[in-house]
Amino acid sequence: MKTNIKVPFVAAVFVSVMAPQANAHDITDAFLTERSANCADYVAEYTASATDVFTKTQYDAAVKVTTDGQTCTIASNAVPNHDFNTDKGFFHGFAKHEQAYTVTAAPTAAQAPTPLPLGMDNAVFLDGVKLDLVAAGCYGVDDGLFGCFDMSTPYRFDPMGVESNIFGADAHNAHTQPNGLYHYHGNPMALFD
Repeated sequence: MKTNIKVPFVAAVFVSVMAPQANAHDITDAFLTERSANCADYVAEYTASATDVFTKTQYDAAVKVTTDGQTCTIASNAVPNHDFNTDKGFFHGFAKHEQAYTVTAAPTAAQAPTPLPLGMDNAVFLDGVKLDLVAAGCYGVDDGLFGCFDMSTPYRFDPMGVESNIFGADAHNAHTQPNGLYHYHGNPMALFD
């Protein structure tokens, strides 16, 4: 049975670090339903259990949201709150990563759209996993999967594309980077009803 939990969906900047706490809220397989614009509404510690369905390995997720009033820091070990991977396995194996994102506590809308650059995380969810909307792969550049860092290059691969699923995304529209970091490229299907 899924539980309903508040979820922040905020732009992110990389920082660093943490470990699971005994008094944290368990968000294993929780649906995330609320979308307060102020990340301070989510200050708490969260845990979850997730299984890599390919290796059958169980992982413990740890997320901690803190605030100083002006910013919030979302620190996690990058383990999702749901089972992940595919029956064929990701191209790169999964690995935990201690990470933290510092965001404005009360964001406001920008005056104009901001282009999505490579090398910058687009968001982080309450389960501590980041969203990376833009793929680093382009058709006709090297092997097509890596090395396409010029945003003006035509024919950028859509990581959500179903034509060949060359990025090896799982049922949650996510996969791992070469260093094993699990990240979403689209709607993390396990987080929403």
